[in-house]
Parts: sequence; structure tokens; C-alpha cells
Amino acid sequence: MSEECCGQEISESKLTKLTEKQAVAALAQLAPGWVILETNGARSLQKSYRQADFASGMQLLNDIAQVAQVAHHHPMINLTFTELRVSWTTYAAGGITQLDLLTAQSCDELAALRAELRLSARSLEDDLDD
Repeated sequence: MSEECCGQEISESKLTKLTEKQAVAALAQLAPGWVILETNGARSLQKSYRQADFASGMQLLNDIAQVAQVAHHHPMINLTFTELRVSWTTYAAGGITQLDLLTAQSCDELAALRAELRLSARSLEDDLDD
């Protein structure tokens, strides 16, 4: 089993289901907030991102959608007014793989960039008001 991600072929090892012990160890390497959920015998990684408003959540959702398209790996996403919940699993492997960990890490990086952009925009507004 091999797929393509970000223009490169993904090695089979990145698509192999992690054991529970491996998944827990890998979870410790992710930013805080990620949890492992088990549904119908399959594990997934899930995290909720609090947002200032619906539009901010939609912007982050669209950023994550771009990563998902490039990676050919698509999460479950739920957006409410101020919360974006993302869940990654590799269905073909029956659980969490290295690919899920990589895409989860990308979500955190995108969320951090979005936060920096909001701060920069606020700072510019303040400067223009002075």
C-alpha cells in the first residue's frame, strides 16, 4: 500500500497502523490538545480548536482542507460557531498511522499561523487608529 502526499510517494511504513503503545507515544510528540478516540474498534486522533468566531473557524477549516487535498488524506471535520473539531484516521489501515500524525501536526502549524495573522491584523488596526 503506497500513496502520494505533497507530491511525494508515501512509504508503506507511514501507512501502517500503529499499535496502541506506538500511538500513545506518538501522541506525546504532538502539541497539547490531541486525544486518541476509539470508535467501533478503530482509533483516531482528535483535537478541537477554539476560534474567535465562525469566519475564523472557516478560514482554518479551509487551510486544513488544502493540506488534506495535497496529502490525499481527508479528516472528519465539524465546525460550530466557535469550535473546529478535526479527527484523523487512516481507514485503509484500520486506525492511526504516521500519516495521521503528520497531518495532525500540520493542523497545529496552520492554527498557529492563523493566530499570528490575527495578531498582526489587530496590531495594524491599532497602528492605523493612532
